Amino acid sequence: MNYRRVASVAGMLFFTGCASAAPVPSRGDTAVSASAAPASAAPAGGLYTVEQATRGERVFGDVCAACHGTNEFRGRMFEITWMAEPVSAFYQHISTAMPQDRPGALKPEEYAAIVAWALRQNGLPAGDREVPADAAALAGYHWK
Repeated sequence: MNYRRVASVAGMLFFTGCASAAPVPSRGDTAVSASAAPASAAPAGGLYTVEQATRGERVFGDVCAACHGTNEFRGRMFEITWMAEPVSAFYQHISTAMPQDRPGALKPEEYAAIVAWALRQNGLPAGDREVPADAAALAGYHWK
């Protein structure tokens, strides 16, 4: 057995896994999928305020950064993992699965603030309304 190859593959899985991966829907899963989004889905630009994204950055630093780097929430890997789905899929995932040691422990508004921060991380412009703390309300918004 080639131990170097096994170690290399294990390392790649470690760094690309964790919460960067989209959840695999199961029977009865209540997550909103891209196919459930309205045909008139809108880009998420203007969906958050600067203040909300700043709060999200603070929550990320206080809670999420213990396990995640900011680079996991922007760039090609984030795009491949999340941007084909509506924003609601990301909110649904983090609000039900994170933090990993206490899933769902944050307030809905804190999860929404993290979504706002992720939108800002990906270059979407701020607006004059906040990301709603509700997956169903986010189903019509896409990352691009």
